[in-house]
Order: sequence, then structure tokens, then C-alpha cells
Amino acid sequence: MIWAVSTIKDNIATLERFVTGNLAGGVDHLVVFVGDGDPILMDFLSTHPNTTGIAATTWWGTNRPGALNSRQRIAANAVRAIAASLGDVD
Repeated sequence: MIWAVSTIKDNIATLERFVTGNLAGGVDHLVVFVGDGDPILMDFLSTHPNTTGIAATTWWGTNRPGALNSRQRIAANAVRAIAASLGDVD
């Protein structure tokens, strides 16, 4: 299985296009850190069978790195560590 991780802060139309494009491109499961925890985006991700939405505001708490690249790297490595325990995930 191929998992991808991303951070997004946008509207529902962009998120739907992003999810559809990634899944059509070969990603089996998409983990999305929603930058502001937008409930509309979180709801969409929770109802989509091949996605996991994480409210980044809750996940980071008071330890949110300022740089987007740092947040993306840390989030991707956290998901990679979790997925490694599941086996058969690239």
C-alpha cells in the first residue's frame, strides 16, 4: 500500500480535487493534516474511505513549528512511524 501525507489549509473544492487526484494517481491512503481543523474539511475526510483527517491545531497544540516545511516533515515522519507498525505500507 502507498500512503501519502499532506498539510492543507484551503476550501472544500480544493480538498476534494486534491484527494481525488492523489487517489487516482496511485495513492492508496491519504493522511491530511488540516491546518486550521476546519470542520467542513474534517467531515469530508472522515466520510471518505481512503483518507484520514487530522486537525493540525489539536495535534500540534502549543508546539506548532512556525515553518510549513518543518510541520510537513514532522507530520510525514510521525505517520511513517505509525504506518511502519502496520506492515505493507510504503
